[in-house]
Amino acid sequence: VPITFVDRVYGSSKLGGSEIVEYLKGLVYLFFAT
Repeated sequence: VPITFVDRVYGSSKLGGSEIVEYLKGLVYLFFAT
């Protein structure tokens, strides 16, 4: 996942704590799944 994508998503939307956790878990899952 490009850093610019992460920065754009994080910067454009105000995420709650739980949403950030779920997002990071998704990234970790994709990282280990590929």
